[in-house]
Amino acid sequence: MTERSTGKLVPVRFDRPPRCIAEKFAAAEKEIAELWRRSSEFREVCRDYREAVTSLDRFGRAGHDTSGGRTRVQLEELVDELEDEIASLLHGGDRRA
Repeated sequence: MTERSTGKLVPVRFDRPPRCIAEKFAAAEKEIAELWRRSSEFREVCRDYREAVTSLDRFGRAGHDTSGGRTRVQLEELVDELEDEIASLLHGGDRRA
């Protein structure tokens, strides 16, 4: 698996949060690292977020649907929902560590 960074593909590291999480929630670096270490729920949501952001990026570059049938609006809504879920986990902690 790979992750986009400045237009280049780089290997995805499963031992730390995806880069897009660190960039989006830069002010919560310590909280992200702690939740990533101890919470399987947080890791799953972060991976879903990375996948949604990547799909949205591919959709934009291709100019058409490359996301398995989702529309641009659906992908944008999914990204927003996952951002809200990540923010909630960061502020409220994990319910299922």
